[in-house]
Amino acid sequence: MKSDFSLFCIVPLVTVAAVVQSIGTHYNVTFKGRLLCDGGGLRTLRPVKVLLWEEDGGQNATINPDDLLAETVAQRNGTYSVSGQTEEVGNIEPYIEIHHNCGGDCLIMRSYQNVTDGLELFGKGEKCYDAPEKPKKNNKKKA
Repeated sequence: MKSDFSLFCIVPLVTVAAVVQSIGTHYNVTFKGRLLCDGGGLRTLRPVKVLLWEEDGGQNATINPDDLLAETVAQRNGTYSVSGQTEEVGNIEPYIEIHHNCGGDCLIMRSYQNVTDGLELFGKGEKCYDAPEKPKKNNKKKA
């Protein structure tokens, strides 16, 4: 009897989820362009990561968080292309998040516009919050 009740509750939820998904619109999103560091390419930087997101309730939201659609690493000359797909009810607001060290520290910069003619990174963005470093091994020999 208890399993019949569980099935009775689950089937309507699955049906509602299927109906909502079928109402949603399929979107293909592409951001491509060139990143600049102090007017030049990215040759002297660590790899610059470009993540494509679709904005919902925020990346760390418990309910309806932003959707990570794709990620890539920019070429040394600064060019990048990142594409992803999503299904949403209503309009979407895609953005890219760029993880870079142009100007010293690790920075994260967001752009909601597809800037194709050069997006300057120097000193722009918020500080990265990196994971704590792993403890270093003690290489001392025991006496």
